[in-house]
Amino acid sequence: MYFPRIFFIILCLFSFFTLISVCIIAWEKRNIPFSKCVLFLTSSAAIYALGYTCELSSNSLTAIKFWLHIENIGVSFIPTAWIILSLQHTGLRFKYNKLLIAFLLIFSSITLILSVTTDLHNLYYKSVTLNTAAPFPIAKIKAGLWYDIHIVFNNAAVLLGNIFYLIYWRKSVYPENQPALIFFLSSLFPWIIALIYTCGYIPWGLDPSPVSFLVPSIVYGWAIYSLDLFEIIPLAQKKSSKHYLMLS
Repeated sequence: MYFPRIFFIILCLFSFFTLISVCIIAWEKRNIPFSKCVLFLTSSAAIYALGYTCELSSNSLTAIKFWLHIENIGVSFIPTAWIILSLQHTGLRFKYNKLLIAFLLIFSSITLILSVTTDLHNLYYKSVTLNTAAPFPIAKIKAGLWYDIHIVFNNAAVLLGNIFYLIYWRKSVYPENQPALIFFLSSLFPWIIALIYTCGYIPWGLDPSPVSFLVPSIVYGWAIYSLDLFEIIPLAQKKSSKHYLMLS
């Protein structure tokens, strides 16, 4: 097996197990609304990481296509999970908050359905072939219309979630605003990596995004233990309404 392939598979596996560790902690605290949001995001990212690990380990186009479908279960919902988490974490409230969340969930569900059924309409992938220029079997994807729409949606979601965190950080005081700044900064690394990948600067079409989730997952784990994240949030929610930012 080609060494870079083995190395990348190991990194993806490490990312997967790190994300799963955070998922387990969040599941144990699932009575707290914020921990459910963390669980939603990290489990989506974990599915993505596991699917890509298996895709990289596959030697046939049929197997690669199968694992692409598994990856897309996570990929479809990561942007939505990020916005929901940022809303829950910061306490930001919109006049049409529930309508926004419903739209996000429906959009992600449509993305998942179109990705799984792409052979019928080619809206998500126009084609998936093997990259003959790569030293090992790897998918060469020709994006369809909805794939491009999802890329725009993903970047808009990251930007929107970060705006929520920045608003909360500016309007709050230390140390209450510390977790918001940490979550904002931790999201930048996967976002930058995803932009580099989307622009086609990664050799052979390798997708580094699953590995990039190592940074936020480690940060989340650190925040949980060092900042007692799941213990602080419920207390903050019991305080007066001045700790919530109302947007209409």
